[in-house]
Amino acid sequence: MRRFALLLNRLLPKNLRFLALLFSILVMSAAAYKTAKIYYVEKVSMRSIHLSMPQKPKAWSAIRFQTQDGLAIAAWYAPTHNGATILMLHGYGNTRNQLLPEAEILRAKGFGVLMYDTRGHGESGGDVIGFGATETLDIRAALAWLEKQSEVDMTRIGGYGFSRGGFILARAAAKDRRISSLILVATPSSNFELSVDDNGGGTMGKIKAQIAEIADFALGVSSNLSTTMDAVKAMRSQSILIITSTADKTVPLARANEVFNAAQFPRRMVIFQGAEHGAYQKSDPKRFAAIITEHFESTLGRTWTMASAH
Repeated sequence: MRRFALLLNRLLPKNLRFLALLFSILVMSAAAYKTAKIYYVEKVSMRSIHLSMPQKPKAWSAIRFQTQDGLAIAAWYAPTHNGATILMLHGYGNTRNQLLPEAEILRAKGFGVLMYDTRGHGESGGDVIGFGATETLDIRAALAWLEKQSEVDMTRIGGYGFSRGGFILARAAAKDRRISSLILVATPSSNFELSVDDNGGGTMGKIKAQIAEIADFALGVSSNLSTTMDAVKAMRSQSILIITSTADKTVPLARANEVFNAAQFPRRMVIFQGAEHGAYQKSDPKRFAAIITEHFESTLGRTWTMASAH
């Protein structure tokens, strides 16, 4: 709400600001209530999904682990053949299926992969989506599960996050250095800026984003507790690869630059040309595969315990 008040201060004469703010609060509250009801139905529907196992079922196991607040998180796990294991987080409104192409690339190169549905999505439990505030509990539970697997080297854990999954991953890694290497793909600089861009940008984009933020508040969800920039600034010695595109309208290149400029070293950014949000891997499969495997091999080591993971 503070953002909206500042916006009105810049746009309106002084004698109209209070009335405009009061009217806006009434309108936005009504819109937020309507949005909140629609949003709650959408969240519930995200859980009414049954996912089929990957095409190579012998390589994967369907597992579940429990979070500190009692939710069952549904996941697929492929054990490591080179000692390193990658956590993979999908984007908002999707499931772990979204990252199967990338997961198969890493698994075929010997990496262990643990990919799961975040709370309130897919086959996992939960009705409230916290936009990072509660999803870090899912990551803690995933790491606790990995610690119990004899083949996993907890000094060689990487994280791959797409869109809001990258935002959640960065928040968790800022406080947990066991995630020592990260790839953030099409990751927004903050939840608020993502909402602004998703609503067309500019003044109207900010107003609509503020309405969405009020709707989140009505649901008891804080959608802007921190930013991706805050998270990457807080990291120390963790390797970060940011992947972005010139044609991503959902998370524009400018947002990726904000995250990159805030990140500590070692950091790197790769820019794809003409790829839309969620289509980076499809736009140039060979290059994408080479980039993500090279990053994790160089930062997590390449010690093989088996000749092949195929």
